Amino acid sequence: GENGHASNILTSKLFDYMGARRPILAIGPCGAAHQLVRKEKLGWAFRDDETTLIAETLRCHFEAWRQGKIMLSNSRPRRFDRRVLTEKLSDVFNTVVG
Repeated sequence: GENGHASNILTSKLFDYMGARRPILAIGPCGAAHQLVRKEKLGWAFRDDETTLIAETLRCHFEAWRQGKIMLSNSRPRRFDRRVLTEKLSDVFNTVVG
């Protein structure tokens, strides 16, 4: 990949941001985090060399928000909720031990 294995890592910080239920601006190498942000429509994902596109996107969205044309979403994908993930982990343990 662009930065080896680093681009395929999803840090816990990304899930903290998802829990905040606010749009995410991901800037860095294309990889797992970019795919998640785009697939789940969590915000925007850019490479760090896309500075003009980043600035224009932020300007447009800020202006639309300022004019009341967009609202911030309070939704997030349920499948990433800690309770759901803990239940899945419990199922794995039960399968292994059972």
